[in-house]
Amino acid sequence: EEICAGFGSGHASILDLRSGSLVYFSHMHDGPVKCLQYYGDHLLISGGSDKKLRIWDTRKFSTNGSASSARQQSSLLHMVAGFQDEISGVCSVAGKVLVSTGPRISILDTHTWNPYHNKPNKLLNSQGVKESSHISAMDVMPLSGVLSVSNE
Repeated sequence: EEICAGFGSGHASILDLRSGSLVYFSHMHDGPVKCLQYYGDHLLISGGSDKKLRIWDTRKFSTNGSASSARQQSSLLHMVAGFQDEISGVCSVAGKVLVSTGPRISILDTHTWNPYHNKPNKLLNSQGVKESSHISAMDVMPLSGVLSVSNE
């Protein structure tokens, strides 16, 4: 079992929970890493304040606690750019990946890693009005599949 942590420096680390040892540490974003999410058996999705989403193949991560630039580049499978705001959250449900940027949620096609729609969805508040405050966190409840979202 592993745990990931993102830092304001743009770096991220993966720690082995059993041994406490550092499995991987590398620079992932130009600015703070805002979110990390495992997807499937070997993918790690990272989002940052640089408005980019990156998909990494963890099988290609160095196991000595650091990564050379060449090895890091080879583990980067895809980068999605063009978001309007920094990426504040990412989660997966039913084979889809949801990405929150500002007040918007985009649904990504996991075959191409591009958004399904050009225009992301804004949340509606209890009065049915589109919410303009930024999403600060989101997650899917495992048993019910309900998306829970918090905003500023």
